[in-house]
Amino acid sequence: MTILELIQVILGSVLFLFIPGFAITLAIFPRKEIDAIERITLSFAFSISVVPLLVLILNQWLGVETFPIDLLHSLITSLSVIILSLLIWFVRTRR
Repeated sequence: MTILELIQVILGSVLFLFIPGFAITLAIFPRKEIDAIERITLSFAFSISVVPLLVLILNQWLGVETFPIDLLHSLITSLSVIILSLLIWFVRTRR
């Protein structure tokens, strides 16, 4: 494995397995209600459960062809989860 492939694996893992869940935990727990270990654990759990579920929902209910699952659909789903969660977090913390 070359250095470039290693960097791609690390960045891809962070993008798909951590950041969407972290944004969701910010939306659900906007203040310091949970500590860092709980936030990190929930981030992985939410990312692993929510992003594949949304890809499945896109395929089944909305008729968007996401199978075979490719990088573009996964990236769009992950980014939409991140953006929506951060918008919710921003609105909740502005009050």
